[in-house]
Amino acid sequence: AVLHLYMSEVIVQTFVISRMQKLSKEGLQRTDKRIGLMNEILAAMDTVNFQAKVQGVRDDELSWFRKASLLGAVVNANVSLKRLEELFLAEERIRLPNPLLDPWLPAVSIKNGYFSWDSKAERHTLSNINLDVPIGSLVAVVGSTGEGKTSLVSAMLGELPATSDASVVIRGTVAYVPQVSCIFNAT
Repeated sequence: AVLHLYMSEVIVQTFVISRMQKLSKEGLQRTDKRIGLMNEILAAMDTVNFQAKVQGVRDDELSWFRKASLLGAVVNANVSLKRLEELFLAEERIRLPNPLLDPWLPAVSIKNGYFSWDSKAERHTLSNINLDVPIGSLVAVVGSTGEGKTSLVSAMLGELPATSDASVVIRGTVAYVPQVSCIFNAT
């Protein structure tokens, strides 16, 4: 059933793309026709009915633009609907309160951690994470772009789902400031 749904989606997308290509070609032809007519008019200003001709060609061109815009809106709506579907069908996770700090236990602990943003992916986003952060320690997570720094923090916060029986424990309270910048006027 999933393969059938996927194949029908591919067929629809193929149809829409070929239709958009055809409309794009037609639109360019209409634009060329209008420009050619304008050049004709400018070359021979003695044409009496040039305004009606230009308006007719321009109306044809605008009609094409409306069709192309409408088709592009069907494609964008489909992408948006797929994203909404993924969101609404996502597994709900229940967050329990963090345990209290214990001076004999780490503040953050991850054992046997395998995590992935996409549960269907062949490779894990993070693999074999074993981490203990002692209470009161200062830890910096550094690395190049795309090496998993944000994913590691997300795994600690419970935002990145585990794909195994990983143990993730944060004791005490957490304050998290994401890396999205906010710019305010007059600051």
